[in-house]
Amino acid sequence: MKKHSKLFLLTIIVFLSTTLCISAQNQKELSFKKTLKEIVVLLVKKDSVNLLQYIDKKTGVFIINRPGTFDTYSNIEALSFAEQIYPNISVSSDLKANVIKYTKLPVYSCENEKWSKIGCFVDTTKTDHMLSNTAKNMVEYLEVLISQQTITDLYNLELKSRRIVFVAPSGNSLVIYLSYINKKWHITIVDLVTGDCSA
Repeated sequence: MKKHSKLFLLTIIVFLSTTLCISAQNQKELSFKKTLKEIVVLLVKKDSVNLLQYIDKKTGVFIINRPGTFDTYSNIEALSFAEQIYPNISVSSDLKANVIKYTKLPVYSCENEKWSKIGCFVDTTKTDHMLSNTAKNMVEYLEVLISQQTITDLYNLELKSRRIVFVAPSGNSLVIYLSYINKKWHITIVDLVTGDCSA
């Protein structure tokens, strides 16, 4: 009788642990979808004030841009849409996150000057290291002083980030990253390079 009681108790504990784990994952995913949609609305409205609640104060936002031949990044505390501020973030009014597709991300073709597919996409099976690779290239090719610790920190940020690609039917696009920091999703990276074939 004691063996059956222990086995039953163990089964209940495993069941409850599994249920709680699944529930936490579902909450995290629901939070991701809700946050992403709210951020996109604010980006389209160019509402830099209300976007502050989605920017981690310690991390800020990294902007990957191409001022010349090489990609570089800058770290800012808040997003600005003022034309006189560089780099300028331009978000088209026809971008939406109504339906989020969890699949392989679209690819931009410089030859055809268009994306391979239209919609809002996130690939949770891959981790993108564009930011840390940009930092490494800045050190190697531009001789910018970036510490190894900073590059490691950028790499670790990418490990808890998701790259999201929006492509509107008009061809307008936006590439951002959301990172899960302190049990909350934040916008941490804006990619202004993908889709820029000028270099």
